Amino acid sequence: MCKQGHRTGLVYGIKLRTHNMWFTHLIWTDGGDSGSPVVSGRTLVGNAWGAQHSSPILSIVDEMNANGGTGHLAN
Repeated sequence: MCKQGHRTGLVYGIKLRTHNMWFTHLIWTDGGDSGSPVVSGRTLVGNAWGAQHSSPILSIVDEMNANGGTGHLAN
């Protein structure tokens, strides 16, 4: 598992656990890395935010679909 951050670049790490809408990992992040893609192999699995937390990509897609899909704002 790794992420490509604006501040820290390409950094590798491991997933520790999943809890509700996020998962915790040991991938170094720094200010400016929020929103960075997190991948496992060649598969997009989420986006990084905060210190060692990410939102799973399927939860992000489900939320977008529930609000009209891509390019739409929630009311």
